[in-house]
Amino acid sequence: MPRAKLLALWEQGYDVVQTIRQTTQGVSAFKRLTSKYYYKALNLISEVPVQPGGSDFRLLDHQAVLALRQYREHDRFIRGIVGAMGFRQVQVPFVAPERYAGTSKFSLRKMAKFALDGILGNSILPLRISFYIGLVSLLLSFALFGHVLFETYEGDTVPGWSTIVIVMAFFGGTQLMVLGILGEYIGHIFREVKGRPLYLVDKSAGHLTNERKTTYNTGR
Repeated sequence: MPRAKLLALWEQGYDVVQTIRQTTQGVSAFKRLTSKYYYKALNLISEVPVQPGGSDFRLLDHQAVLALRQYREHDRFIRGIVGAMGFRQVQVPFVAPERYAGTSKFSLRKMAKFALDGILGNSILPLRISFYIGLVSLLLSFALFGHVLFETYEGDTVPGWSTIVIVMAFFGGTQLMVLGILGEYIGHIFREVKGRPLYLVDKSAGHLTNERKTTYNTGR
């Protein structure tokens, strides 16, 4: 990737020049497919945009670097953070050549951890799903309650069966829903402890007419 091309776009006023890997020569079909659909799934649930194929090789303006340093979380998903900063961004596609020598140290286990960090760092939907499952289970328990009463009235049940089934269904659904509510609180705590800035200010020197003065929403 020619550095001159990235610098030329930066000189045009872009704060983030992001390289986009369209494909990697010699990579397996499994890795291409998993990467493609992972980013599709991630963007469906993510609260901030994550550029598919985004490479970790990028050019950042000094102000963008200062903004990036405000994100103090430990498990950093840089591709998501850069997308959340909101600066003027442009993408430069490229095709990565086949590895000249050696083998990749990025094992399947590391890829899975990277993917999980991306999901957990950009969305609380996995926590919210438990609430929805609990709510549906609770509603189904009421429908099951009616079915059990009908079977009991018809005399097709053994003694004690109705009570056991109703209690298990009701309290099982209630427990899942309560866990979902706790998950919502944990999700809000998770957002707060990351300490992400609400806004990022590009320049604030009002007396300098040549300075750009822009406030970027971080997407929260």
